[in-house]
Amino acid sequence: RIPMTEAEYQDFNPDDGFQYEYNEGFAEQTDYMETNQLYIVSNILEKFASTQAAQQNAKFLQEVKFRTAPQRIRIADMA
Repeated sequence: RIPMTEAEYQDFNPDDGFQYEYNEGFAEQTDYMETNQLYIVSNILEKFASTQAAQQNAKFLQEVKFRTAPQRIRIADMA
């Protein structure tokens, strides 16, 4: 856990190979999707491709950083 303000987190670009989420005044190292879990993404995309929405050129987009609570910012699982 690394103490910092939310403003500092917004400019935080660690070069240690890890990803961090912001939680109540701390940047916390988080788990991310492992290579052996990519079948999940593949299955979701394959299913989406067969939907009417996909046939109408809808897009399935990766999530980005977003706020889940007043003091918590979540990062994408597939980053």
